[in-house]
Amino acid sequence: MSKKALGTPSMSGKVYAICVGKKRSIAKERVKAGFIRAGYGLDGDVHAGSGRRQIGLLALERIIAVNGENELNAVPGDFAENITTIGIDWSAATIGSLIGIGTVKLRIVERGKPEHGPGDYSFHGVALLAKEGIFAEVIESGYIVEGDAIGVCLPDEE
Repeated sequence: MSKKALGTPSMSGKVYAICVGKKRSIAKERVKAGFIRAGYGLDGDVHAGSGRRQIGLLALERIIAVNGENELNAVPGDFAENITTIGIDWSAATIGSLIGIGTVKLRIVERGKPEHGPGDYSFHGVALLAKEGIFAEVIESGYIVEGDAIGVCLPDEE
């Protein structure tokens, strides 16, 4: 993928929170900024690596809804997502959609995880990221900060 900007995005929103985990099987901690490395993921995160699911994204709106449905008090990072977004309806995104956050470019590779089961991380029994999170590979590196604009282009819009 070239360094050109994404086309006109069909969906837009913002980075609400950036979350990093030092250990598996616990919630991630919120940080103000992070470096997302191509082919790797979020620097300092235990789940970063060469696999396809390099970044996990989850909508704040879904966290709020699940809190209400399950009498929880989850905050960004409690479901183990790297990026909590606001203003994007991820149900409209498809595999192959491109995500732009400043100079960072991501490509959606999965919705939820096919191995969703008892071993997945959950917050008080709710595995929201495993069930409906967005997983992406990193195409182009860069720094992101809370409040950055996000644009999502469906595959036929490139």
